[in-house]
Formats: sequence, C-alpha cells, structure tokens
Amino acid sequence: MIISVIGAGVLGLAYAASFARGGHQVYCTDMDEEIVNAVKEGEFPGYESGLERVVAEAEATGNLEFTGHLRKVIKEAEVIFITCEVPEDDAHMPSLRFVKAIAQSIGSQMEEPKIVVLKTSVPPGSSVVIEETIQKALDAREVDIHFDVVSSPSFAKAGSFLKDIERPRFVAIGADNEEAREKVRNLYRETGIVMNKIIDASPAEVEMADYAISGLVAVKTAYINELAMLCEKLDIDVDMTTRIMGKDSRISPQLMDPGPGYGGSILPKTARAMVRIAEEADETAEVLKGAITANECQKQKCVAKVESIMDGVGGKTIGILGLAPDFGTDDLREAPSLDIIRGLVEKEACLRIYNPDGYQQAKWRLFKEKDAITFCDDIYEAAEGADALVVLTKWPNTRATDENLLKEKMKGEILIDLQNLFVKRKEVKQLFKYYGLGMH
Repeated sequence: MIISVIGAGVLGLAYAASFARGGHQVYCTDMDEEIVNAVKEGEFPGYESGLERVVAEAEATGNLEFTGHLRKVIKEAEVIFITCEVPEDDAHMPSLRFVKAIAQSIGSQMEEPKIVVLKTSVPPGSSVVIEETIQKALDAREVDIHFDVVSSPSFAKAGSFLKDIERPRFVAIGADNEEAREKVRNLYRETGIVMNKIIDASPAEVEMADYAISGLVAVKTAYINELAMLCEKLDIDVDMTTRIMGKDSRISPQLMDPGPGYGGSILPKTARAMVRIAEEADETAEVLKGAITANECQKQKCVAKVESIMDGVGGKTIGILGLAPDFGTDDLREAPSLDIIRGLVEKEACLRIYNPDGYQQAKWRLFKEKDAITFCDDIYEAAEGADALVVLTKWPNTRATDENLLKEKMKGEILIDLQNLFVKRKEVKQLFKYYGLGMH
C-alpha cells in the first residue's frame, strides 16, 4: 500500500518508519519544506530513543522517501496520515490551523478516493471540521471524489513512541464508514502492529477519549504529588503508601511515582483544553482545574524544598541531573525542570546542569538564566564543586552512576532526589545526606 505521512515531527517520523519497515511504500513530508530538507540531512526535529536507527533502516529498504512535493504525496497515497502539531491558542484551546491547512491541500489536490487518518491528538469534533474543509476544497474545484476521515490517535508517550506504536496498549479506530475502518485495521495488521485490543467507535468518541485520558493522567499525577508532600509532613513513607494503594483493584498501580510535576508537549495543553471545552459546553471541570493548579504548586514546592534543605541557596552551587519530563526524549516543552531551575536562579543559586540528550532546547529556553548556568558534558562534571545535587529526571543511566566518584567531585554531601530514583540504593544513602520525595 502507498501511504503518506504529513507532518515530519517525531511522531510522524516514527509512524513513517514503522509503516515502511512493515513493507509499505511511504512518503513523508511536511508543510514546512525546511523541516523535510533538515530530515534528509539527518537533522531530526527532536530526539526520540531509537528513532534515528529505525528511520535509517526504513530508508535502506527503499520504502521510505522524504519529499517536499506535497502534490505527489497527496496524489499517489491511498491513505494519508496527518501527524502535525496541534498548538494551543491564546485562549488555551487547541488550534487546528496546521491540520486544516493540510486538509485544504488534500481537497485541492486529490484526484482519487482517499482515507485521511488523524493520528495526532485533536479535540472532539475535529474529524467533522477536517471533513468539511476537504469537502469545501473539492466543491471549489467542482469535483466529486469520495474520501473518508478516520480518527485514530497514537496514545503514544514521548520517549517511547516506537514501542507504543508497534506494541500499543490498545488501538482505537474512530470511523463512520465501515469500509474505511476495515482498511485502516488491515493496514495496522499488515504493518506488524500488535492488534490485541481493538476498539471501534465514532471519530468523536475516540477524540474525546484521547483528551479525557490526558485529563485523568493529570489528575492522578497531581494527586500523587500532593500525597507525597503530605506524607513528608506526617513522617509517612509515600512509597509504601502508594504500593498499598496500587493493590486495590479499583486503582491501577501505574502513575504512582511522585515527582516534580507533569509536563511535556501534550499533557499540559490537553488538560487545559479539556477545561476550556467544558466551559464552552456550559459545564465545569473543577477536578481538572484543581489538578492544573496543584501541578503548578508542586513545582514551587520543590523549589522551596531545595531551599529549606540547603538552608538557603543564594551563592551556592547546585548540580541538576536531568531536564526532560520523560526519559528517551529531549522535548522540554512545559518541563517542570525549567520552572524549578528558574526558581532556583531567582534565589541566586548557581547551577551545573547535566542532561543526557544534550542542550539544544535548554539553551534557548533558559537563555535569560544563562549567566547562572553551566551546561556539563557528564554527571560528574555537574557534581564538580556542588553543594548539593538535585535529581529532576528519571533517567536509567543516572541510576547507574558511580556514587563514590560522584561524592568525591562534590563540595557538599546533599542529594535531593525529586524522582525517588535512588530511594532503594543503600550505598547512596550511606554516602549522602539523602532526601527523597514523600520520604520520612
């Protein structure tokens, strides 16, 4: 089958490579031709663990082609996947301007029947908007060509896109036309995507579920983080508390680890969008509003925690371990680490930062704070002369650190673990003055 993927971001590249490795002919493009040219030169729009390797493997088969010729991509494909970004407007509502621009191009240039699959996260009702946009372009040309719009979001998590694509927890296909639904189902199956749990629904139901899942993740994450802070005040171990909670059949043991707050490119903006969608429908979303407020407070509490443990941070050096909210990605959009770093710099701390996947985003996102920051090549350089270390990301390679060498590099002996990454490491607790999150 000939497939087109429009949107050459990390999500689009991951799907394009997966389809190509599954034996399909895949064209991948973007409305911004500069992005396509950069990808051709090996410059990806972001880091995702394993992505460069699978893209290279897919290109080597001859099944994956990156092209700036949008007309060719639209004309030749039987199925077109839209994977572009859905930004947030000033009112915290999802803006479909990029998706609609692609839909308009499809309607203006298609010559044969198409299936258009919305793979990116879009708000409920988006499939109707895209269908109307394509139809309007066809009407302007005075042609009658059949097409179907299917909503089938990835439900993939940053840092594990490839694994979540090829072995998804479930697959949801939102379609009004059963023939289109079956074609998308067969495409997934032929590609090698594990189809253990397939959910058939309407496009709007799938879109609502996608946004509702993000909202519930935000609520659960915010609650566990608040619980951790309460456990600290009451001298109770949050790890044991959440372990017991997870045994209850009504409560999944997933998302039970406290941290400095949720972040990323999807979750925060989707949570805000759900609040606005509710308000526009003359409903309230008080629980979700509370979670959003709690998440902002959590970052402030983490700054206060560091300041309290260190008896003030002014003029002191702090080693920061990790930046991205999810390991396996360098995406720093709305990362809690950024707010915590800004809070510490505001209190006149000097920071030595180590991030396993580089600083391309960090350097411009933290430009105003640059005079107080040193970006380091490894974890030991970040510890050099530090009065304290603060763990902000749950990177596995951080856990594999030589704690003795780390301690030797430091000036002080404080380790503040805001991810509880080292909570079970007795050696760490023996060497450092160790402070976890929600630990007595």
